[in-house]
Amino acid sequence: MTTDHHLVVCTLQISAPGNHKTGRPKQGYRIKWEALEDEDVRKNFADDMTSRFKEIPSQTLEIETEWKLFKEAVSASALSSCGRKRLGVATGSEKRTPW
Repeated sequence: MTTDHHLVVCTLQISAPGNHKTGRPKQGYRIKWEALEDEDVRKNFADDMTSRFKEIPSQTLEIETEWKLFKEAVSASALSSCGRKRLGVATGSEKRTPW
């Protein structure tokens, strides 16, 4: 037998009374990775990555330090080559659902 009912699962975070944030939610940003479709952007990204990787030391004492340097190099190169895109809050009279 089938039914149209579906299980809904929710996780709630309950805060202390009077500890509620009011106002507009913060805006988020992400790297515009879709800009890599353009060949000029791809070439700039590759050139920037090459120059940033040459600055990373060949050996570090900890893998966490090496990963952090690698992550920062990729993120900075992508941000400078591709730019960023605003997420989250709608501008003007546009309405968006919070979920």
